[in-house]
Amino acid sequence: MADHQLRKLLYRYKRVKYLEANNRILTLNLDQKLGADQAKGGPYQGLVKAKDQGMIEHICVSTHANADEILKIIEDGYFEGITISFNAMTANTMKPVIVAAYKKQIPLVSMNTMGGGFIPWMPDFFDDLLMEDDEDVAMAALRFNVSHKELTVALSGMGTIDIVDKNVNALRDESSIGNKRLTQFSLSSNPVFSAFCTGCGYCEPCPVKLPIKQILSAYNFNFAPVKGQSKNVTLDNRNFPLVIDQLRIDLIKITSEYKVNPCTQCKTCEKKCTQNLPIISRIKELFDVLHTFDDSLFKLYEQLIERDVYIWGCGYFGKRTLSLLRDIGINVKGFIDSNPAKQGEIIESAPVYMPSILSFECNKKPFVVIGVGSQFKIEIEKELELLKFDAGFDYW
Repeated sequence: MADHQLRKLLYRYKRVKYLEANNRILTLNLDQKLGADQAKGGPYQGLVKAKDQGMIEHICVSTHANADEILKIIEDGYFEGITISFNAMTANTMKPVIVAAYKKQIPLVSMNTMGGGFIPWMPDFFDDLLMEDDEDVAMAALRFNVSHKELTVALSGMGTIDIVDKNVNALRDESSIGNKRLTQFSLSSNPVFSAFCTGCGYCEPCPVKLPIKQILSAYNFNFAPVKGQSKNVTLDNRNFPLVIDQLRIDLIKITSEYKVNPCTQCKTCEKKCTQNLPIISRIKELFDVLHTFDDSLFKLYEQLIERDVYIWGCGYFGKRTLSLLRDIGINVKGFIDSNPAKQGEIIESAPVYMPSILSFECNKKPFVVIGVGSQFKIEIEKELELLKFDAGFDYW
């Protein structure tokens, strides 16, 4: 975008009070090479002119660049504020960045506080992050970021009111925040951390419409510690059954023609990946393994169409599962939850039932899709087995 186009766009926003409502702070998403953005006539120069004309007051940058690139951004001094990816996984490599910005008095905002979901999903990696008054690893991760004096703001995604309440509670007790927390946590150099996809989505859209973000997010479970195994897993560890389990609902959208890997290896996704992940090889690896799951995966849709469907769990994962099933035309009868307080609630137009509803379905056994986090899944599977539900045929 040329600088005159950018200033024209800013002028239009100013007329509709967009910039005034945001204190006239413009954040530039910078994941391209600096030279292109700062070239004569480029967007950065357009921002500078717009600032000189009083159209904006501050120019900030949001970037997923690596530590060396961000250090260059700080050294060059073009931006008045920077948003970076910072969490317990990246703290080791990003420490020089936050120290350099702090010395130059540049405000820092941390995004990906939960590591793209990896930290709460894989709590075994972060045992030493917990302190006595932390409810869980997610609370500890937020407090860990806030404890860094170099960070001005710590962002944390909030999809439900419960998470909003938890985040407020995490910051209510200031005694849980500070240097003591930082000295307790041993910064890890586990290679899994740099191999994990943060789910930023910059790799999309795919020219052949592969759901790359979903595939890579599921592939993250490839690095989940096997029960009884050390958390210091290597990149050679393979846990593909769990990966496939995470992908099943998403991949139902893909027709049978996708049993053959449709990737053309155009490398569009890899060129845009801010983590330089081997996306093409991961997609190939996943589709190679998918062949062993073909029968169960592509027959699942037929089972869901022919039977009454319930989702066990009405939290975040349950709601996401409901949305995905509705997207592919599945009529879900309702949620199942063991909490009596939730019985009779209506969530996303779907009623919540107690597990006993399954025993009253006498004519034809319903199909249950488990929509909860992995920590509760085993318990639910045991309840379903007591009800004579068969894994893979009566529930997933």
